[in-house]
Amino acid sequence: MAKPVREVARLVLLDANNAALLMRYDDGLADRISYWVTPGGALERGESHRAAALRELMEETGLAAEIGAELWERHFDLELPQGAVHQHERFFLARVDTVAPRVFNSSPEPIREHRWWSLSALKATRDVIYPEDFTSALATVLNGAPHGAA
Repeated sequence: MAKPVREVARLVLLDANNAALLMRYDDGLADRISYWVTPGGALERGESHRAAALRELMEETGLAAEIGAELWERHFDLELPQGAVHQHERFFLARVDTVAPRVFNSSPEPIREHRWWSLSALKATRDVIYPEDFTSALATVLNGAPHGAA
C-alpha cells in the first residue's frame, strides 16, 4: 500500500546580513538527537504552499515576510508518530529587513531554540541540519543561482 503524501511548505528565511533562521527540535525520543530545520510545516486542508509558508512563519517565529521565489523541492519517506508518510517539501525564499530579529514560537511544536546562522557558521557546525545539503543549497542561493541549477 502506498504511503500517504504529506505536503509541506518551508522557508529559507534570511535576515539583512544573509543569515538563515533555523529552529532546533528535540522531540524527546531517546533514539533521536536534536536537529535543525527551516521554518515550515504541513499544509492544512485547501491551503496553498505559499499560504502555509506564511502561516507557519507566523506560528513558529512571530515574524511576517513576503514569500519570494520557490527555491527547490524534495521528496522522501518519513516515519511520524502517526505513521509513515511520503513527504513532499517545497522551499521558498523570504527576507526580513533587520539583522537577527527576535523570534518566538506560538505553535505546539517542540521547538527548543531559534538561531540565525551565517554561512560560515553552518559550514563549521557539527550539528544535524535538515535537509542534509542545506549549507550548500544556501551557498547557491546566496550566490544568486537556484539550487540544482547547472
